Amino acid sequence: MGKVLATKPYELISYSLFAPRPELEDRPENYFIMRYMLSGENGQTILEIIQEDNRPGAVQVEEKEENPILNSLKEIAESL
Repeated sequence: MGKVLATKPYELISYSLFAPRPELEDRPENYFIMRYMLSGENGQTILEIIQEDNRPGAVQVEEKEENPILNSLKEIAESL
C-alpha cells in the first residue's frame, strides 16, 4: 500500500509505493516514491518520470515489457 504525497492538476502527481521483496517488510521506510511531472516546451507536452528508491540494495531495473501505467497515460493524453 502507498499514499499520494502531492498533486498539482496538469503538472504533478507523486506517491509512495511498496514493492514486495523477500527481505523487506511492508513499512514506510521500505517504500519508494514515484513522481510524474508534466511541462510544456515548443507546443509539446513533456512527461518526466522520476523514481526515488532509497531502500537497501535498491537497483533500477530496465523494464523489458510495456509499462501499463505509461500505456494508460498515453491513451488519456491522446483522447484529449
